[in-house]
Amino acid sequence: MDIKTLMRTRFVPPSYRKELLLKLQRLHQGPMCVSEYFKELESQMFRVGIKETNKEKMKRFVNGLRRDIQDQVELYEYSTLQHVFTLALRIETQLKRKKRARKRYSPNHYYSHSWKGKTKEKHDKSPSKSH
Repeated sequence: MDIKTLMRTRFVPPSYRKELLLKLQRLHQGPMCVSEYFKELESQMFRVGIKETNKEKMKRFVNGLRRDIQDQVELYEYSTLQHVFTLALRIETQLKRKKRARKRYSPNHYYSHSWKGKTKEKHDKSPSKSH
């Protein structure tokens, strides 16, 4: 046994490891961006000391992604964790770009810059009213 394992068994209660495992199992992307989620996932896996195969890591990562990203990632083939991470980053960027475009060209945005209010203001300032 190495010193790290000895120290852990002596000073860290088993309930702590159980809490870390539960936290890892419940980890989802939520409001985090893909890169933050990936870092948090790696950090928690390191804390727990879990050893998983590449396939298991990929599955855990994809299952924790937001549904809109997860659905698109599953359409592609990937063989490494780095590949699926890069794919998720690209998809996230595309979704953000589409969301901004929808916002820019939404009907509410169009009508908020209507000509009606501007012409009314011009008529209010016209010299004919000062007579």
